[in-house]
Amino acid sequence: MSEKVKGLSDDYDVEDVESGEEVSTNTAARSRDTSSTTGKKTNKTDLMKISGGILSNINYKMAFLLFIIGIIIFSDVFIDNIIRPFGDTVDAECSSTKGSMIQLSFLTIGYLILDLIVKYEIL
Repeated sequence: MSEKVKGLSDDYDVEDVESGEEVSTNTAARSRDTSSTTGKKTNKTDLMKISGGILSNINYKMAFLLFIIGIIIFSDVFIDNIIRPFGDTVDAECSSTKGSMIQLSFLTIGYLILDLIVKYEIL
C-alpha cells in the first residue's frame, strides 16, 4: 500500500542513491548487510540534532541570574519594603494586581539590565 521513495526512506543510505546503485527496499536484506559491519546505526536522528542544538544555545548564566532576580522580586521582603509604599498594592501580605504589575515591571527592567551586562561581558 505504501510506496518507498528514494531519498525519503530510512531503508538505504543517501550515498547509494546519489551513486546510482540499485537500492534494495527489503529491510531484512538491509539488516543482513549492515549487521556484519557496524551492528548499530551510526547516524544521529533529527531529534538528536535539534535537541543538541537547542541545549548548546541556552545562555545558562543569563537563566540562572534571571532566576535569582525573580526570587528576590517575588519575595516577602521585597513586597513589604518596596511594593507596599506604592499604595493599594498589597492585600493580606500578598501583592494585588497593581502590585504584581509593579513586580513584573521590576523583573523586566532587571532582565534588560542583565542582558546588557551579559552581552557586553561585564559579568
